[in-house]
Amino acid sequence: MKKSEIMDLKTTITRNLEMFRKERNLTLEDVADIMNIEHSLYADYERGIKFITVPHLVLISRLYKVSVEDLLKGFEYEPY
Repeated sequence: MKKSEIMDLKTTITRNLEMFRKERNLTLEDVADIMNIEHSLYADYERGIKFITVPHLVLISRLYKVSVEDLLKGFEYEPY
């Protein structure tokens, strides 16, 4: 995976995390509390400072009642 593809994926995930959170009228703090993680960690995920872990991605998909694929939508990866 090229660096530009990784950046595209990160941008897509961060955009979708924010969109789904706001659609549910939740704050960053609300989501972090529900996930039982530090507020700053979730904020870093949503700002693209840190790449979200797979377990947290699954947890968020359950919280928002969407698939993990929905959180990744917008990113098209083509294998070598």
